[in-house]
Amino acid sequence: MIYYFMGIDGSGKSSILDEIDRRLRDKNYETLKIWARYSPFLVKIFVNIFRKRTINRSADYHSISPEEYTAWQSNKRKISRSPVMKQILLRSFFLDYYFQIIRVFHRIRKNRDKIILLDRFVIDFLADQTVNFGDITDTRMYRTIISMCERFDGIFLISVTPGTALERKNDIPGHEYLYERDLIYRKIFKELKKGYLIDNNGDPEIAINEILNIIMA
Repeated sequence: MIYYFMGIDGSGKSSILDEIDRRLRDKNYETLKIWARYSPFLVKIFVNIFRKRTINRSADYHSISPEEYTAWQSNKRKISRSPVMKQILLRSFFLDYYFQIIRVFHRIRKNRDKIILLDRFVIDFLADQTVNFGDITDTRMYRTIISMCERFDGIFLISVTPGTALERKNDIPGHEYLYERDLIYRKIFKELKKGYLIDNNGDPEIAINEILNIIMA
C-alpha cells in the first residue's frame, strides 16, 4: 500500500507521518518512508544564479524575509510571462525531476510488500511549479502527474490554517507564502480520486488516529 502525505509548512505533516510510521511498526507492519522532494540537478546552475540575484541567503530558502519572498516570486513570474519561455522552463524542470521520479517508483516497486509512506513527492512539485509559473492545469505535465497519483492507495492533505502553521513553525517566509500554497494544495486536492482531508488544527492525536483508521480499514 502506498500513502502520500501533503500539506503546507507548519501543518505537522512530517511529524504525523513519523508517528504513524512508528505505530505501524509497533503493530509489526513493515513500512518504508520515502522523502522525495525535487532537487534541481540539470537546471541547478540556472536556479542558483537566479536565486542569488534575488535574495541574500540563497542557501537557506526558509530564512528569507517576507519582502525577499515577494521579490523572488515577482521575478520568477516576470520570466514566465512569455508562453514560450514558460513552456521551456516547465519542460526543463519536469525532465530534470522525471529521472528522480523514476528512481522513487523503482524503489516503491521493490518494496510493494511494505506500507509506503511518501513525503514531498510529485504533488509538492506541482505546487512548487504553480507558485513559479501560475496556472499550469492545462499542461501535459500537470495531467501526467495527476495520473501518477492514481497509483497511490490514499493521499492525505493535512489541513491547517496559515495562522496555525505560523504559530507552529517560525522558519517560514510569511503569511503570503503559506496562504498561496494552501490555496494551491486545495486546488490540486480536488483533482485527486483517493484524497482524504485531515484536519490538524487541533490535537494531532485526532488526525493520527483518523489516518491510522483509514490505513487499517
